[in-house]
Amino acid sequence: NKTQCRVRKLVYRGDWPKALPSIEEQELSYSAEQATVAPNNGIMSEEEAKGYVLLTEPPLKSSLDEIKASGWMLKGVTEKYQATPDGLLAALDQATPGSTFSALSWNKLITTDCEVTLDFSDAVFTPVKEGWGQGLELAFLLDDGTESNIQIEVSMDGKGNPRLQSKLRRKSAATNAFTYHNFVNRPGMKTSGRLRLVRQRDTIYCLFAEAGSDKFEILSQYPAGKSTIKEVSVQVKRSDIQGTITALLTSLTLKQAATGKP
Repeated sequence: NKTQCRVRKLVYRGDWPKALPSIEEQELSYSAEQATVAPNNGIMSEEEAKGYVLLTEPPLKSSLDEIKASGWMLKGVTEKYQATPDGLLAALDQATPGSTFSALSWNKLITTDCEVTLDFSDAVFTPVKEGWGQGLELAFLLDDGTESNIQIEVSMDGKGNPRLQSKLRRKSAATNAFTYHNFVNRPGMKTSGRLRLVRQRDTIYCLFAEAGSDKFEILSQYPAGKSTIKEVSVQVKRSDIQGTITALLTSLTLKQAATGKP
C-alpha cells in the first residue's frame, strides 16, 4: 500500500501453452474422488482425527441462557435469536435498521489444531437493494498483526446471485482499513448443509458438505502460520435494510487436538 507501478508493455517469449490443461492435469488440483474423502478430506490422518476431543457444543435446541452459560456470547442484533426445539433460529428482518449482523461467538484462545462444524437448514435470503449482499458465515479470527479473518459462508451478492463462498479478510497496516483477499465462489443456493473450518498445523481449510453427509469437500485453504485463533464465530449479516435472512442453526461443535489447552 505504499508503492505502485504501471506496466506499459509486456511480452511473453517461448512456447507458452495456448489453453489451460484439464483439471486432472493441473498441479494444484484435486480430483472429485479426493474431494469427498470422509471424515476430514485427507487433511488429517485417521489417527489424528481420533485424537480430537470436544471442546464445546452449545445447546442450540435449549435456551439462550443455556447457550450463554456454555461459554458462547451473543453479539450484534441479539434480540432476533430464537431457541426452538429444532435449533437456534438466527434472523435479520426489515424491522432491523441498516447494515448489521447478528453473531454467536467463542472468545477463548485456541492454541492447537482444531475443527469447528456448523449444521444449518431452512436458509432463506431476500436480496438487498444496495451494497455487497448478505450471508450466513462461519469464521476464525486470528491473533496476528492484521487481524486475519478466514470465512466460509452461504451468501447472496448485491445482485441477488446465491453462492457458496470463502475468503480471507485482513487489516491494512497502512490505512487501518479491512480488505478482502483470495475469494473462492461457487454459484448456487444452499438452503441446508454443513460448513466446516479446520486448523491443521499452519493451514486453515474451508470445507462444505451436504446436509447429513460426512463427505466434506475442500473449498479453499489459507496460511495461518503460528497465529492463535482468538475467536470462532457464526453470524448472519447484510448490507442494507432491504435484504433479509433467516437460518436455522441445528448443530455447532468445536473440537481440538487432545494435546491442546482451552
